[in-house]
Amino acid sequence: MEEKVSLPIKTKIAAWWMIIIGIGLTLFKSLLWFIYKFFVKYISIPIWLEWKFFLWAPKSILEVGECILIGYLFYFCGSSLLKGKRKFWWISIILLSTGILYWLFILRLRRDILGQRILFPNIQDLIRLIFLLIPFILLLLDRKNFWKIAK
Repeated sequence: MEEKVSLPIKTKIAAWWMIIIGIGLTLFKSLLWFIYKFFVKYISIPIWLEWKFFLWAPKSILEVGECILIGYLFYFCGSSLLKGKRKFWWISIILLSTGILYWLFILRLRRDILGQRILFPNIQDLIRLIFLLIPFILLLLDRKNFWKIAK
């Protein structure tokens, strides 16, 4: 009988973090889109509240579909990492690095378009970047241990 070796702790943390990101992204964007379409479009609310909510809510079904797809990718990669599948380690690294590069590009683009020298970027963008950096760093730090154990 073979002893089952558990995954390294950093990989487990990164996988669970990715699962939480996936579920949160999927539910949050879907819920915001539903609330926006139902309440803002069909129920009369004050114009100042509509404007503030419009900044947060996804504006189209395409954006919602995009977020749901990315959320499922995060969830699927995280759950596959917990099962110890090697190819999903690579897919997770590619997914996280693409997200990090995207947010860095968005931060740079905002600074260039607005013509401002932003000393401190928007706090929401920094939080999103940190949420992607943490599992990325954890996966890279524990790479050798994961490859020894994974199937």
